[in-house]
Amino acid sequence: MGQRPRDLDPYRSLRHYLGARLRHRRTAAGLSLSELAGRVYLSQSTLRMVELGERPLDGEAAARLDAELDTGEEFSSLLPWTGREPGEPGDGALTTDLLTLAWMVGRLGVMIDRRTLLQLATTVSASATIDVPDLGERLQRALTRPRGLSDETLTLIEDRTAGWHLIEAMLPAPVLMRGLTAHLREVTALLETCPRSPVRARLARAAGETAVLAAWASWDAGHAGQAARYFRAARTVSEETEDTLVGVCAAAYRSYMQTGPDAPVHARALLSEAREAVDGRRHPLVDAWLLAREAEEAAALGDPAATGLIRRAEAAYHTGEPQARPWVRFLNDARLRSMQLRVYALAGDETRALPLVDELAACAKACEPPRRAAVFYSEAALATARVGDHAQAVHYAERAADLAARAISRFAASHLADVENALARSSLAGARAARQRVAEARRAVDASPR
Repeated sequence: MGQRPRDLDPYRSLRHYLGARLRHRRTAAGLSLSELAGRVYLSQSTLRMVELGERPLDGEAAARLDAELDTGEEFSSLLPWTGREPGEPGDGALTTDLLTLAWMVGRLGVMIDRRTLLQLATTVSASATIDVPDLGERLQRALTRPRGLSDETLTLIEDRTAGWHLIEAMLPAPVLMRGLTAHLREVTALLETCPRSPVRARLARAAGETAVLAAWASWDAGHAGQAARYFRAARTVSEETEDTLVGVCAAAYRSYMQTGPDAPVHARALLSEAREAVDGRRHPLVDAWLLAREAEEAAALGDPAATGLIRRAEAAYHTGEPQARPWVRFLNDARLRSMQLRVYALAGDETRALPLVDELAACAKACEPPRRAAVFYSEAALATARVGDHAQAVHYAERAADLAARAISRFAASHLADVENALARSSLAGARAARQRVAEARRAVDASPR
């Protein structure tokens, strides 16, 4: 009798994440280890060690696996993050690379695509200290002229915080959590020695904005208790600094996490309260996000006010806000379109929904990371199923299911629930199989080791 494959925890390490993805792809293709090893010119023992997270892939092997398993460069895109593991020489460099990468993107201050992010990651890996203030110089100044937290250090922390919010959707979950944890350790250490002052308030705000993102990532990975602790920290920051926007950010993220039959009601209450704390004239992008989220929940409740809310969200979005807080810059054209499509599909507004379907599917196909692409395809599947185009709904649902399972994301999987229900009403021959794929993807995400 053959041995049962060893369980893999995708969140234990970066190599385990890649190994879990490789095993998933191989078994989905119906291939044994020996069959796949022969096709990609690797020994069976090497491939087994990669699946077990015991050794890394090189670029050529990753490219061959991508081509053979038709992954869309999944394994090649993971290589910048999987070079070293805890306990190996130089492990600290990988965390440094992530912190430097977040700092660089934060300095740029704009959303970038996945390809650009990977190019930056390669550059940073080659020279992790590019343009970073020299640590030796900072240490010498601290020893000879102690004067508290320098503006240079504070700006670095703020830039890096902004960077995490700009790149979080494109990073594999284990990579994101490792980087956020390292960043929060540094910020916490500084807070522990920094007296109350305007400088501390800036540092605390950076801590709060990072804590909200860490809460969101923890929830998406299935760690609800850890998410709650980070949210409590963010609430403390909002109270200490009297910065209501940190609390608003936390409320908006929490609105996604409500469960049970009354989830839309609870989510809408959170969003309504958050909107009352925001002056839309000064924070139009924040207002746009809150309005669009409230529109989604209103549409789920069958409230006709949903379409009015989403139009107000679009108007606020186009007002523009060059100096927007970093955590709201994720709300780009594609993300707003996905929220509009969801609202119009649930409201039965075919005239407004259909023109958005092809546009959103094109965005998903182009360069979006798996989690976001899964959401986009889910919205396209829901809209086409609602208007009776079941063949297209099946196509989009299958793509969404594959990407949601790949992302191991609760957020992506939650969007599949509506798709599964919509497909249940279809008599098309392929609808039943697509519905089963969607259900399997949701179960796979729920069952992923945490």
